[in-house]
Amino acid sequence: CRLRTLTRRPPSVDSGLGVIYAAGRWANIRIVASWMPSGFTHTVATSAFGVMATILLLLAAVHLVFQGVRGSGTLLSDGLVALAFCLVYAVALYRSLRRRSTT
Repeated sequence: CRLRTLTRRPPSVDSGLGVIYAAGRWANIRIVASWMPSGFTHTVATSAFGVMATILLLLAAVHLVFQGVRGSGTLLSDGLVALAFCLVYAVALYRSLRRRSTT
């Protein structure tokens, strides 16, 4: 019974990357409406992924400092993936705003 409790992982470890992927797919949906600005999707995605990257990387740093290396890799890798999505959408936002300002 003791071995079984030691090998069980919390559900958040397995679902972290899935949540980030689902959020990326959701943010990639293009809603075309006359009342919505052209860079709105990119703005929301950049903000959401930026906030999540910051939270996950800070949690990874706190986990590394106070609990050691064991188990902090998941938070670190999820934070880096969120940061990568944030950078991709930030570049798309920059291009969208630049295109809008030149026209």
